[in-house]
Amino acid sequence: GEALIEMAQARPDTNFVGVEWYKGGVGSLLIGIQEHGLSNVRVIRGDAFVLLTRHLPTECLDEVCIFFPDPWPKEADEDRRIVRTEVIRQIAACMRPGGLLHLATDVEAYAQWINQVMQEELVAPVGSGEGS
Repeated sequence: GEALIEMAQARPDTNFVGVEWYKGGVGSLLIGIQEHGLSNVRVIRGDAFVLLTRHLPTECLDEVCIFFPDPWPKEADEDRRIVRTEVIRQIAACMRPGGLLHLATDVEAYAQWINQVMQEELVAPVGSGEGS
């Protein structure tokens, strides 16, 4: 939520939508929005994949940020990870041409998983955010 608050403050003429599954995360985000008097942020409590597949039209997003998602480290839980093939495909469908996808994790095994999924799905290069 902190990154979303910072982006919304830096770009007051841009609309932002935060999607959070956990009630505590939604509460923290709403408090931050109120504390900073932001009117350009909306918050949805729910599953981002459901939002992408059922509620958003194609080519409607300029940027998608997935910062430090739950890594679901057990192999049996891989289908719960937000970064998986079907989600990346749906994000791509919802992105406008030239759209940006920002991903960040601090879990090395999940970073490797993300790289694997992105290499399989992306037509643009995957990089570390340093111009690649």
